[in-house]
Amino acid sequence: MKKYVCIIAFLLIGFEGFGQGNLQFNQVLTFKGEFIIGSPEFSTTYTVPVGKVWKIEYLTKSKFRNGTGYPYLAPVINGTPMEIDADSSPIWLKSGDTIAYQNYGYYYASQSTYRLDGTWLISIIEYNIIP
Repeated sequence: MKKYVCIIAFLLIGFEGFGQGNLQFNQVLTFKGEFIIGSPEFSTTYTVPVGKVWKIEYLTKSKFRNGTGYPYLAPVINGTPMEIDADSSPIWLKSGDTIAYQNYGYYYASQSTYRLDGTWLISIIEYNIIP
């Protein structure tokens, strides 16, 4: 019996060393902005601080014009543009990850300019990592 208790205790202690810590609620963050004609192509880039993780609860989804072409407004996570659906699962970002919005614009045949307007919103729950 002692043998089984020792084995179980050893396994439990051993598994504890592989844990990544507990999450503790820190705050809710909301970032929002607007692209207008003549604005830069990228929004401010937000970076997850050291010792934190972000759970993105809501992102403005990619917007398309007439269902064709590239999205004229889309989130960019760690440098990769994302096509977000309305029913996307939460997205988790670790320390050092980045998120921004990119305004791709949209070419009109009658003009040689891109449409540069649109609004975006990011809703995040920030957690502290407790070792």
